[in-house]
Amino acid sequence: MTTQKRIKKAVPETGKRTSGTAKSRANARKAGSPTPCRVPLRTVEHVRVQLARLFREARTGALPSSEATRFAYLLGQLRVTIADATIEARLTEAERQLSALLARLPK
Repeated sequence: MTTQKRIKKAVPETGKRTSGTAKSRANARKAGSPTPCRVPLRTVEHVRVQLARLFREARTGALPSSEATRFAYLLGQLRVTIADATIEARLTEAERQLSALLARLPK
């Protein structure tokens, strides 16, 4: 994992210095770059909200369709992974409860 060099830059409006990474600031300044994702992508619902935002940005032209396609693909893969993990956790819990129930039955 690479580390980014922290930089201090003056904000033009205030003249005060702020810290941040060079890469994140450069990305934020790109013309037409989408709003950074602030939604925690932990549930399928979170992914759905992010996909809806992505759709709106692509429809308004704020995000090029090629980028929207890539992000939508990644979000789709994340949705499948989250769903699989949820199903696995539920199955594990059901198996645990069944085991406990079977252990209580007379032999």
